Amino acid sequence: MKFEHNTLVSCGLAPHEATIYLILNKQGELDVPSIVKITNMSRTTVYEALSSLLSRKFITYRKQGKIALYGPEHPSKLAPLVDEKRNETERASHDLQNTLKSLTPQYNLTKHKPGVRFFEGEEGINEALEDTFICSKPTYSIVDIEASVKHLPQINKRYRLMCEQRKLEKKMLVYNTPNAKKLALKEKSKLLGIRILNQSIKPAYTSMHIYDNKVGYLTLRKDDMMGIIIDDPHIYQTQLSMFEYLWSVSKEI
Repeated sequence: MKFEHNTLVSCGLAPHEATIYLILNKQGELDVPSIVKITNMSRTTVYEALSSLLSRKFITYRKQGKIALYGPEHPSKLAPLVDEKRNETERASHDLQNTLKSLTPQYNLTKHKPGVRFFEGEEGINEALEDTFICSKPTYSIVDIEASVKHLPQINKRYRLMCEQRKLEKKMLVYNTPNAKKLALKEKSKLLGIRILNQSIKPAYTSMHIYDNKVGYLTLRKDDMMGIIIDDPHIYQTQLSMFEYLWSVSKEI
């Protein structure tokens, strides 16, 4: 039964669980002392395995007088193991992809290469914005606030609430349009300083976020949403210097 045992273990059963199930499947109902004798396992290990197998409905349990008997369920009951293993693999794959995204910029920095990540759609925009939450230092942004509120109202609202909850300090430059001024006044707070850009700088359905040695660019067009995060201290410092100059010559609301 080595092949069957290895298959069950590879699909998610613990080795001792697989051993006990296969014995029950071969011999039928057994009590605990019999299982202990056949397997040479401790009573504690046997009880733990039986409890797990019962909870997953892979074996049966009944009392015959004072004796507790355990038997196998039909082997078809084991089929969900494949789905469980598939879900576990998918979760591991998802976690690994997120880990790789986190590790790649750090690796690139050690090799003096900018780390670049791309994001697509509303979900991608949301993921790119969430990256700014890990920053402990102030964040600096240039935002087309009209496009943000119009095309991403829920994400914009959630982002604002998360910033408030985490007490993230921000400076934001917005384009000089009547609607932008009204929207910006609603956004302004003790943690969020806002200034208006010169009218010569036109809205472009984009936003830029400068934070934590990174620069994020987001396009906010309804049918073409995408984001890019560049992880590089030199690019970060260049954009920060440009932002600070624009901030110094821009008007407060």
